[in-house]
Amino acid sequence: TCYYSHMNILLINTKKAKLYPLLIQQYLQTKGITCYLSDFDQDEINKLISTNNLTPANTLIHARTAGPHVTQTYKELEQKGFIIVNKSLTTALTSNKYESQIFAGKGGLPVAQTMIVSKSDVNEILSFVNNFNQLVAKPIYSQGGGIFCKKVDKSMSVHEVRLLVEDIPGDEIIIQEYIAYQKLIRTIVVEHKMIMDATTYDTPTDWKASVCMNPNIKKYESPDQRLIDLAQRTAKAFEAEISFIDFFQKENGEYILNELNTACGLIIHEDKTGIRIHEHISDYLIKRLNLLKL
Repeated sequence: TCYYSHMNILLINTKKAKLYPLLIQQYLQTKGITCYLSDFDQDEINKLISTNNLTPANTLIHARTAGPHVTQTYKELEQKGFIIVNKSLTTALTSNKYESQIFAGKGGLPVAQTMIVSKSDVNEILSFVNNFNQLVAKPIYSQGGGIFCKKVDKSMSVHEVRLLVEDIPGDEIIIQEYIAYQKLIRTIVVEHKMIMDATTYDTPTDWKASVCMNPNIKKYESPDQRLIDLAQRTAKAFEAEISFIDFFQKENGEYILNELNTACGLIIHEDKTGIRIHEHISDYLIKRLNLLKL
């Protein structure tokens, strides 16, 4: 009899997530654990739970998507007694890019100065850009794979700024001090421990870089202890059990937190580094699942 018989893991994914949840599911099934997949539609989740008799005693939930609507679903599941990795407070904080920057800064983590403004108040945006020369404007909730991330320059007119920001989603947007950086680094942190050999990076083209679904990322060799300590301290501060934390590396070697992610496909990262990250994630989920039996 398998030790984990009748124990389940439910992965809640984005609608676009196809391949990576399957990798986790297949690995868990080799360990004798039933793994269910759902997107974040609340009716689908509830139907899957009731149809398969999933309970807080026999099922661990892994949240692989975030945002204000699904966070409410997580809270309701937690109120029913389900344990969720990562918990709703963490996913709520990490999905709101303004609140996460403010929270990180208050916790002593290195961040860019970040403000929230009304998109229509172009004069306020220009008053901030006068202090910094260059700003980045972006939505409060990540979307569009970075296409809504815009750089505002001190030389721009009111009209130019208005045109630049008008398609950024939301009435309110984030404006942020522009960080001149050499590399954007992605660290993988599971159980507050950085998987050092799974670290990747991208270098900016013009001024943008991406470490998400980008086939041009490279393996970041031999991360130094400062980066390791900072990644692990960041995960602990956000109480993130499974996280993918991105840092800017400046020319002087200083690291600045860009953002903390809790839901990404990592197939490209696995290909570039040779590290089976989904197995690290799955092994931790098994460890957490085992705690339900205590």
